[in-house]
Amino acid sequence: FTGLAVGSYTIFFIYINGCTGSNSFSVTAASCPTITLTSTPTNTSGPTASNGSIVASASGGVLPYQYSKDGGTTFQSSGTFSNLVVGIYNVVAKDANGCLSNSVNTNVSFTCAVINTSAATTNPIKCETNTGVITVSASGSTGFMYNLNGGTYQVSNIFSSLAAGGYIYGVRDINGCTVSGNATVSQAPAGSLFLSV
Repeated sequence: FTGLAVGSYTIFFIYINGCTGSNSFSVTAASCPTITLTSTPTNTSGPTASNGSIVASASGGVLPYQYSKDGGTTFQSSGTFSNLVVGIYNVVAKDANGCLSNSVNTNVSFTCAVINTSAATTNPIKCETNTGVITVSASGSTGFMYNLNGGTYQVSNIFSSLAAGGYIYGVRDINGCTVSGNATVSQAPAGSLFLSV
């Protein structure tokens, strides 16, 4: 009898003269060998990006291996997991006999591109009010959005109708990476006074 799973079995037999007998036997599991697992993460390009990956490799046990990134709920033949978001993944390997490796918590973090920004102000405030304009420029990534003083991000990089004073602008790229900077709408020096009429 071959191909049996772990468990208890009763074997029945019969003699040629019709007499019968039986005996019980147990099939036990062999001790699993040590399966060593290593995993290497690749960070995403930003906190909201989904382009991270993990490459896992196992040794020991019986080939072929299967790999899981959710602690053993689902397995796949490849040790590469792609299109991952930022997070901690519980990677484990399983050999051909179902023996499991050590589990490895693998952290996929993010690495933002270097975003360079600058701001130009125009229309300094003179006698009138709220005529200042700040224009923000950014480079080093794509899909930029802009805000002012922590407000809602917008597609336009121009902020107008501003009073004199200091402002903090923010820039966010398509991957959720953010930077900030300072800009000042200036107050023009007072002109000469009119003579009394």
